[in-house]
Amino acid sequence: MAKLGIIADIHGKDKILQIVLSELRDCSIIANLGDVVSYDGDVNSVLNQLDMPHIINIKGNHDLEVLAKTNSSISLIDAKGKILPNDYGITQTGKKFISAWPIIKLLEIDGKKCGFIHGYSWDLNPNYFEDVSEDNAKALLDQLDCDYAFVGHSGMARLFSLDRCGRCSKMPIYGPKTIKLPAGQKYVINVAKLATKVGPKIDLAYTLFDGRNNELQFITKEFKDARQ
Repeated sequence: MAKLGIIADIHGKDKILQIVLSELRDCSIIANLGDVVSYDGDVNSVLNQLDMPHIINIKGNHDLEVLAKTNSSISLIDAKGKILPNDYGITQTGKKFISAWPIIKLLEIDGKKCGFIHGYSWDLNPNYFEDVSEDNAKALLDQLDCDYAFVGHSGMARLFSLDRCGRCSKMPIYGPKTIKLPAGQKYVINVAKLATKVGPKIDLAYTLFDGRNNELQFITKEFKDARQ
């Protein structure tokens, strides 16, 4: 039995990632659904933490963009006038690591066909992604040819279910929630971004999937002392 942990949209939050990976230490597989880069935190530390044999890493649109900018001389300036490198200061080793990540990963977990991708795109070699919606959830499952698709990108936790007739329903997820998934349906699981600032605090978010029991856990926790 494989216990799966899923994280998405890390955006440079290296210290928060360290906390979450510690909470996922009992997972035999961890899937990172992309968009790891940002100026908010230490991206190289994020990449070092993700370089583990049991972690599946998927490219997101921001990761694709930073690879495309590698040969560009354009720099950015932050709100304080500091010149920022166009590649977020990622080392050559880090860029090589990201470039090896796939756009799509397919795995069979406890007899269930699972697909991992950053978001929806009509093109499976995309330069951009769209949020998953009731309009494209079936198309995504058909593209990946899977029963369970795990996506990020939107920043929000949501569950899309398709019945045997292909009808799609959406369930927004607010706060921690455990859901037993009925058999005979297909699902798109939208994983919330790793960290969201709520006033002076940070909400941490990740998802757990128990394939044997067909159970999802959407985890959200508040860390008052977080500084990212």
